[in-house]
Amino acid sequence: MTDLETTEFRKHLRVDARVTVSYLGPTKNLSAGGMCVIMDTPLAIGSEVELEFELPGRGEPVRCSAQVVWADKTRSKCEVGLVFLDISEEDRAQVEDFVVRYAS
Repeated sequence: MTDLETTEFRKHLRVDARVTVSYLGPTKNLSAGGMCVIMDTPLAIGSEVELEFELPGRGEPVRCSAQVVWADKTRSKCEVGLVFLDISEEDRAQVEDFVVRYAS
């Protein structure tokens, strides 16, 4: 196996962070491009959802739409991967700033 096969490439820095997403549950990790949410019941891959979540230190919640890109149902709780679809540049910048601060 080569290093290329074992390397995971990501467009955005991702951190393990707990942020509660309204109506879905807590996050396992978060990036400026999406998140992994821990849920009791999985969402269908390809489905779109409206998200609302608060970042520590920010008064206004982040609101955006996202698409389910993967789901892992092998654990007692389901992990669902969401990619942000419709997020304002300001909100994306706030998420990215939170991720960078959290990572340091």
